[in-house]
Amino acid sequence: VWVEVWLPSLNRFAHADPCEKALDTPLMYETGWNKKLTHVLSFSRYGVVDASPRYSRKWGEVLVRRNADVASESFVSEILASQDAKLEAFY
Repeated sequence: VWVEVWLPSLNRFAHADPCEKALDTPLMYETGWNKKLTHVLSFSRYGVVDASPRYSRKWGEVLVRRNADVASESFVSEILASQDAKLEAFY
C-alpha cells in the first residue's frame, strides 16, 4: 500500500511508498515488481479518481485485463462517478 502526497515544489501529487523508501516512482510496481495492474484508485476529500494511467506504461494491457477479469470500463466509471458525487456532497 502506498499514498500520494501533495508536493508544493512540484505543484502536483506524487507517489510515496514509505515501506520501500520510494518517492515519485509510480512505475515501480509494474516495471520493478512485474505487477499486472487493473485499477489504481485515488480517494480524497476532493473525490475519487482513477489514477491508473500514472502507474502504468502498458495501458492497452491494463484495459484488456480490466474488461476480461474485473468489470467493464463503463461500469467502473459509473461506480467512480457515484462515489465521487457522494464524497463531494459530504464535504
